[in-house]
Amino acid sequence: MKICVIASHINLHAPTRIMEEGVKRGHEMHLTTWEDLFIDISNSKFYIGDSKKSLDYFDAIIPRSDRYSIKLKKIRVTKNMNTLFRLVLE
Repeated sequence: MKICVIASHINLHAPTRIMEEGVKRGHEMHLTTWEDLFIDISNSKFYIGDSKKSLDYFDAIIPRSDRYSIKLKKIRVTKNMNTLFRLVLE
């Protein structure tokens, strides 16, 4: 099975463990972040994925969170990815 895990950060414990267990069970695993995903609508085609793979490629997608946060000048900024999250789930 081809499985994509979408996490807020790739270094978090939960996505790392999911990836490890998936590989142990013989699945093809791919880890990406919400920040790396993009949507491209051009030439009558619809693409949602990261720079490496389209989400259409996968048999299963495990969205870990619809939020990610970054630290800018000692201030933590949280971004909500509701629209992208809903598109992925649909």
